[in-house]
Amino acid sequence: MLLTCSTKATILFFILIISFSLHSQSEDEVDIPLEIQADTVIRTDFIVETGQTCIIRSRVLFYPSIRLIVERGAKLSIEGGTLTNACNGLWQGIELRGNACQPQNIAYQGVVEVLNGGTIENAVCGIRTIKMQPDEEGVDPDYSGGIIWADNAGFINNKTAVEFYSYPGYQSIS
Repeated sequence: MLLTCSTKATILFFILIISFSLHSQSEDEVDIPLEIQADTVIRTDFIVETGQTCIIRSRVLFYPSIRLIVERGAKLSIEGGTLTNACNGLWQGIELRGNACQPQNIAYQGVVEVLNGGTIENAVCGIRTIKMQPDEEGVDPDYSGGIIWADNAGFINNKTAVEFYSYPGYQSIS
């Protein structure tokens, strides 16, 4: 089961995820960012979908096999919040998906911001700029890229803080 960060998600957080009510966006609806402002435990992969923004201002704890996925054209902003492990063992970290064939532009790349004391800790890899294959052994090079902004950010006790994969970049033909 995958958990998605959706425009009209109703989320109750107390240390446990209580419920998710997902609603697809119609053409007249305005994109409202999802904000996580209370301590939360994530027990399944959490996905910030294309066109969505997720802002984290609290402590979010992840189970060991769980990852936070930021799709192409999506944005995750950790504003003073902390992403960490929920129990013994490292969680998987953030999988930031880009588009190797497009320019470094937020329309084509996933974005992760870590700001104002935001912290990523106790992860196998804090942020990885590629899509992992289902077996976790290989990567999909078409998904390299992504944009990372870090200012007053902490990467603490991660096996790898940030892993940048090859990004050939966009070459225009004139």
